[in-house]
Amino acid sequence: DLTDESGAIYVYSVANKDEWSSKIKNGGTVTLAGKYDYYASKEQHEVVNAYILSFVEGQGGTVQEVSVAGAIAAEKDAELKVGPALVVAAASAGFLIEQDGARLYVYGSNTVAVGDNVTVTATRGEYGGVAQLTNVTDVTVNSKGNTVSYPTAKDITSTFDSYSSDTREYVTFKGTLNISGNYFNLNVEGATAVTGALVKPNEDLSSLNGKVVTVTGYFLYFASNGKYLYVIATEIKGEGG
Repeated sequence: DLTDESGAIYVYSVANKDEWSSKIKNGGTVTLAGKYDYYASKEQHEVVNAYILSFVEGQGGTVQEVSVAGAIAAEKDAELKVGPALVVAAASAGFLIEQDGARLYVYGSNTVAVGDNVTVTATRGEYGGVAQLTNVTDVTVNSKGNTVSYPTAKDITSTFDSYSSDTREYVTFKGTLNISGNYFNLNVEGATAVTGALVKPNEDLSSLNGKVVTVTGYFLYFASNGKYLYVIATEIKGEGG
């Protein structure tokens, strides 16, 4: 995200990111060239296919040390150090942490395992109207192999089209799994408006492609104007086991 006195704009892709990824830091000043675009579905002005030309490091903002609940309540774009918290679900693109009943998705990091106790330094962001952590700069594993207890899952199979939540609710539903590249979608019987979707799991699910499965996990967000209901799974079972 770039901000100056005229406003803000989002940089979606950087062509020379390998050269600059280790140098760019929050609070610095960047000069870049790229193509202007407008992403209508998110009502967002963007720069795409950008080339970074220079970067000057700033003084850096103050990192707030907060609980998971404090991170959820924090202002967007705040720099936070969150935890210690327990990893209760993990996927290839992120993981879910829990502390005192509050849960928060950490996007863009897959270096931990379920049962790890961690402290995360990142930016407070949002996706689909729900708080999450992005731009992770550090994940400290305080301990490993901790016991993870899950609440009773809410079965949303019969109410899939009308399901709504603003928290990381623990849910379960049944649907036919369709895998296409990095997309893991589920067609739920009786649902015509909403399709289930999984954050790409760490495990290989190719043997379940095209089969009816039961998914249990935490609701994350809706995407594509409510068309896809995303969860981060803790268990995926095919019929008969």
